[in-house]
This record gives sequence, C-alpha cells and structure tokens, in this order.
Amino acid sequence: MSRNDEGKVLQESSGYGERRKGIAWISKATRFVAVATLVVGFGVLAAACSSSASSSSAQPAATAHHHGHRRHHGHHRVGIVGTVSSVNSTTLVLDVKGTIHTIALTSSTTYKQSGHSVSASSLNSGMRVRVLLVHSARSSTSQPSTPTARAVVLLPERLTGTVSSINPTGFSLHTPSGATDSVTTTPATTYREGGKTVTSSAITAGARVLVLVSGSSGTTFTASEVLIKAG
Repeated sequence: MSRNDEGKVLQESSGYGERRKGIAWISKATRFVAVATLVVGFGVLAAACSSSASSSSAQPAATAHHHGHRRHHGHHRVGIVGTVSSVNSTTLVLDVKGTIHTIALTSSTTYKQSGHSVSASSLNSGMRVRVLLVHSARSSTSQPSTPTARAVVLLPERLTGTVSSINPTGFSLHTPSGATDSVTTTPATTYREGGKTVTSSAITAGARVLVLVSGSSGTTFTASEVLIKAG
C-alpha cells in the first residue's frame, strides 16, 4: 500500500472515530433531556395533586358552612306545627307528634288566620297552629331557654259533631270530646249535602256535620262551609 493510500485510510479512520464520538455525545444529550423532562413532569404532577387535595379539603368545609348558614336562616321561617294542648296569656303548650313544646307568648306575638290578623283569644285548645319563633343567638355553653313565639298562624280548622240546637245566628255543636261549641253562620256560609248545594234549612237538630272554620273567638267559631253527613 502506498503512503498516499495509508494516509487516506488513517484520515477515514480518524473521521469515523469523530463521528462515533459525535453520535455518543448526541445520545447522552438525548438521555439527559429525557431525564430532565421526566423530572419536570413529575414535579408538575405532584403540584397538581397537592392543589387538588387542598381544593378538595376546602370544598367540604365551605359546603358545610353554606349548609349551616342556610339552616340557621331557615329555622324560624318554617316554624313548628302542632296541636294546642293548652294556652294562656303568657304560655302556649304545643303537642308536636307526641312531643310537648312549651312556648312563651308576649305582647309582640301576632296571630293570623286565613291571612287575616286575629286576637289572641282566637287561640284555643285542640287547634292546629304553626308557630314562628323569635331567633335568639346563644353560646354553646349556655342553657337553652324557653322559645318565644314571634307569630302564631291558626291553620284551617275543621269541627265535627252533632247539631244539638239551632239558633238565629247559627247552631250549637256537640263534639266527640264532649264539649259544646257555638257555630256562627253568615250570608257567605255555604251548605252541602250528598255532594249538592243546599240551604241552611237542611241543618236540623241531630244532624251530623263537618264545619270548615274561617275564624274563631273563644269557643265560638265562624263557619265558611257546613257539610251535612248522611245518616
């Protein structure tokens, strides 16, 4: 082999070696970039998980606060519905499905029936009422006090019994409890028997009736409608 040929071989060998070094450097650089990308990716993923966990832990607290706030303001809007066990000028005893509640009445307590204001004397034992309470904030360590009625709403009332006597303003009704109530009729009172409209003359002593009450005062009730039962 001539010297020129040897020189070419050496030159080619040297170039080949340089190319291999270049390839190796590129391979290392590629691996470095890949590792760096992987590290950054793990960092972003960890940050996202941390943010999600913080958001999840904060959301129930905010939700609980919201619901508690809503319950707090909804308490006296709904009120307590029950049957009056007893009542006097300062105290209302209410039977709510067998549980007895004692509620204070004040000069600020209002009374309504069928959308109209009525007097405190309209409230009687046996009536179904809705009591709206005065909200009073108290600490968790203080003893619960007797709730105070802000308003008492007399619910639509029904009386049932047997007519004991007729009078010019209405009739007397003997109820299943043994009490006798006075029922007052007005020109607006309607009468029905057997699904048909009848006149007041259909009411006789001994008739069994259902009275829909529009107002009351003591043991005197104003009838909006009288339903005469068969038999």
